[in-house]
Parts: sequence; C-alpha cells; structure tokens
Amino acid sequence: VELGLSVVEPKGDVAAMVAEMCGEMDLPCVHVDPEHSRSAVFNPMEGDMDDVAEATVVVLKSLFGKQEAFFATVQELAARNVTKLLKRLYGDDVTLSDVVRTIRDPILLEDKVKELSSKVGEYDELVQFFHSELLGAQKEKYQQFVIGLRAQLENLVSNTHLSRVISGKSSINIDRHFAEGGILAVNTAMGRLRKAGDAFGQFVVMHLQSGAFRRPGSERTRIPHFLIVDEYSRYINPDVELFLSIAAEYRVAGIFAIQSLGQLEVESGKIGAKAMKQSIMTSCRNKIAFGGLSAEDAIEFSREFGKKKVIRRESTFKQQTLIPNILPETYRDTVKEEDRIFYTQLMDGLPRFHFVAKLLRDGVPPVSYNNLTLP
Repeated sequence: VELGLSVVEPKGDVAAMVAEMCGEMDLPCVHVDPEHSRSAVFNPMEGDMDDVAEATVVVLKSLFGKQEAFFATVQELAARNVTKLLKRLYGDDVTLSDVVRTIRDPILLEDKVKELSSKVGEYDELVQFFHSELLGAQKEKYQQFVIGLRAQLENLVSNTHLSRVISGKSSINIDRHFAEGGILAVNTAMGRLRKAGDAFGQFVVMHLQSGAFRRPGSERTRIPHFLIVDEYSRYINPDVELFLSIAAEYRVAGIFAIQSLGQLEVESGKIGAKAMKQSIMTSCRNKIAFGGLSAEDAIEFSREFGKKKVIRRESTFKQQTLIPNILPETYRDTVKEEDRIFYTQLMDGLPRFHFVAKLLRDGVPPVSYNNLTLP
C-alpha cells in the first residue's frame, strides 16, 4: 500500500529513527536536522508566493508575541511585501538572508523595487506600495518601525546551525512529496535552537498544510499521507483550524502529541487561545490518553470519553423468624449514568504503556476503549 509520511519533532530522536528505518528498508527519506552537518535543506522561501509570504508573517508574529496594533501592522506589511517583492523577482531562488538584507538596506530595497518596476511597470500595486510607504516621504520612520522585524530575522539567519538547513536549494518539493508518497523527517532542535527552532518548525508545518490543500485529484486517487507532529503546541498557527477541518478530504491524517491540554491554548492570528483549544479538541476525532495526567486534564478527558448507563438492582427480602429467605421478595432496578473512564484512573490508575482511546470507526460515533496497551 502506498503511503506518505511527514514527521516534525523537537528533539531529534524520532526523526533519526525514521531516517534509520528508511535506510534499512531502502526507502528514500529527506532528513532535515540542524544538528547534523550533512543535513538535507528545507528552504522556507520556496513555494507559492502567497503561501510563503503568509507563512513568513505568521512565524514572525509568533516570535514577537503581544505588541501594539500599529507596530504589528507595519511589520506585517513590511515582511509580507518584501517577501512578495523578492519572490516576484527571483522565484524560488530566495532565502531568508535575502529578505533580511533587503529590509536592512534601504538602497538595496530601492534597487529591487526599480528592478520590479522595469519588468511590470510603475503602476503595479506592489511597486506603488513601496514608493508611497517604505520608500516614500516617511521612509526613515518606517525604518525605525521595522527594527524589531529586522532583529527577529537576524536572529534566525545568524544561527549557524539553522542557516545551513534553510539556505540554498531545498532537498524536497512539497507537492511532489505528497503526490509520490514521500518520507520527510524534520528535527527542529528545540534544545539547541530554542525559539528559532520553533520558528523553523512552524515554517515546515505551514508548508505541509498548504501543500495538503494543493493536492490534485480526488479522495480515491490521492496517496494517503500521515503528518506526525510531536509537541504540537510549539507549531500551532492560524491555519490549524482549517487544516483539521478539511485535511481528511485531501487524504492527510494528522497525529499530534502534547503533554497537557493547556498547551493547546495558544492564540494565533484572529483565533483566541480558548477557541484554538476547542477547535483542536473538536476536530481531532480520535483521542488517546496515557496515565499520569493532572487532575484538570484527567477530568476534562473523562468528560470527553463520555458516560454510560449502569443498571443497579436492589433486592427486598421478607424477614422470617426461623428460616431466612434465600430468594428476594421484590426487585427494584435503578438506571444511573456514570463516567466510562473515571478521572482518577487517568491520573494514577493505568499501568505503564497502557492508555485509554476514543476512536472513530467507519464513520460511526466514537467509542472509548479502556485498558489498551502498546505492543
């Protein structure tokens, strides 16, 4: 059976295991690992112009965190339009370093705008934006406003471990990867790269999400693809809600691992933290919970696994003086609801490698299975 696989994780062990297993089975695998000098390359600037620009903006906004709306808007416009400028000029022959240099140097930016203007005319919308904004009468103020943007980009490209895997020609074409059922294993190196690694992981996940939406064909003709993401909360982005809602139609299944449900409360784009968590919990139809959960998570999972009806029978015996009655005189059945899985069981009642699962089978409503174990 033809299948595709993409693995994104922050520690490196799972990605290395996937690459090693592919080597043993003579399967082609693209292994991206910033901690290895011979790593494959994943250039986040390759791909569709709008997808690349949007991914760049989302990743940079996640690095900034909370800031005033005015500065956020200016930096978003600068990042998006400089990325589009370079993509229109050079296509896939662009790197994040090119974006940094263009934002850093107003003269270089002006040269790039002139180059685009000579190709498409001075009335092009993007050319007019630069003439009226970043290169207009207020250009010095704009340079001050985008200092934070430059600083974040500098942090990404100045990291020697990261720069060698995001610069140059990519070792993978996302569209071909999905079409042919390829194998991709990515280590975002959380320990060594910290926030830069999270940003790199967001780039990878967003490109995979966009690639899933571009898959041609139908549900019958597309090769099934599995996207496995460990520590999923580190790579949450505004397209997560859309991806989880319709990815199944593109034959892409997501397997996401987290440590706590609270990690899903991540604000991204226009989606609030609570709404993001609710969206992920609702869209992920199959859920697996191992033991050792906190009380709060255990109670929430217990509610998620639902309740069951339990019939309790009470017997009434007629009292006799000499010989006691063996058979009851009357019965009374009481129907009550109780949790399928008690929350205390999820806290400390499961042995090692045992878990509780809520699975959807053949489109029927999910059923919870208790006391399952890993092979």
